[in-house]
Amino acid sequence: MQAGGFGWTGGIDELHIYSRALSSGEIQSIYQSPAGLCSASPTPTPTPTPTPTPGTSAVLVKTNASTQGNWKGVYGLNGYSIANDSTNYPAYAVVSLIGTSSYSWATSTAEIRALQKSAATGRIASTWFSSTPFSIDVNLTDRQAHQVALYFLDWDYGGRSETINVVDAGTGALLDSRSMSTFSGGTYLVWTISGHVKIIVSKTSGYNAVVSGLFF
Repeated sequence: MQAGGFGWTGGIDELHIYSRALSSGEIQSIYQSPAGLCSASPTPTPTPTPTPTPGTSAVLVKTNASTQGNWKGVYGLNGYSIANDSTNYPAYAVVSLIGTSSYSWATSTAEIRALQKSAATGRIASTWFSSTPFSIDVNLTDRQAHQVALYFLDWDYGGRSETINVVDAGTGALLDSRSMSTFSGGTYLVWTISGHVKIIVSKTSGYNAVVSGLFF
């Protein structure tokens, strides 16, 4: 290349054009800059995809819309919790509900889609609910896999649909995801779960998201 009648060997990796003459101090500052003035923006480090904690898993076993409220002898052999009725968790399970309220549509009813009361005859149509996502934290402390079932009931025919995500409580890794709709007759989702998980229930349509019972 030629510039003003003088030549040089090499390449140009940065080119700047100024509308004025630079001072010797400015030239020296540019020359000594380790990154130069046109250094590329650093490539952002991608966020790693969360992975499950070893020993934590959730596998859907089945969806059951035929048992309805007749859970006794089918589910809850090791423990249960029914909204606004009673709770009896197994020793290996530490459970907490986060971000939800409870409500009873009917404290006593003969409708088969309502859950049987745990310690008395009769049935109750009740629910945990929220219009924003809520979670059921389930920590199975014995390092064994156990059956865990949730009962969903759109008692008042509210046209509800919801998404149920089971995630690793420690890392947030998604273990299983299900959509629930058309469950006015009552439907169970049944998983085999191990470790510490959160079951996140989110409304996709209708008044709110609902869960009526939890069974081990």
